[in-house]
Amino acid sequence: MGTMDERTDEQLVADYRRGDRAAFDALVRRLLPPLYGWLFRLVGNERDAQDLAQETWLKAWRQLRRFDERRRFKTWLFRIGRNAAYDLLRRKKGSPLPLAAGEEEGDPGAEVVDPALLPPDQMDRADAAQRLSAALELLDPDSRTVLLLHYQEEFTFEEIGQVLGQPLSTAKSRHRRAVQKLRGLLEKNG
Repeated sequence: MGTMDERTDEQLVADYRRGDRAAFDALVRRLLPPLYGWLFRLVGNERDAQDLAQETWLKAWRQLRRFDERRRFKTWLFRIGRNAAYDLLRRKKGSPLPLAAGEEEGDPGAEVVDPALLPPDQMDRADAAQRLSAALELLDPDSRTVLLLHYQEEFTFEEIGQVLGQPLSTAKSRHRRAVQKLRGLLEKNG
């Protein structure tokens, strides 16, 4: 048996089921950062993202015996997280929009660099990244989910379909529509 870092997520699940408690810890260490980052981008604030990440891991742990090892664990985990995030967003629908990155103390996006201090090419990239982030926040949760899973988490369209509970063709068309919406927002907002 290899070290924790050499085993796949699915091997770690199998090892945990056979009694290796450290295997689940390794899964959490490996997948918590990308899960939290994705949830943060989806819901827009640190506190909710932390709560959702904890809720997701707790649900995953409780339902681990139901996980089909022939599937990707990360996809299964992100689907649990997506469902929890959508439940939260539905509950908060009547509340004000979540704070944008940098507006909440301790927020991962709170460190702001003065663009005037950056070299010209980095200023352009920083400006583009800021515009992209702002446009992503304006998208509906489904569109934002598809784009973040594909470009940030590098999920395939098949895996995105699994997270969304939709067929491959629907995942592809949702991606295409999300890209069009994002492009429209970027063009509209300069």
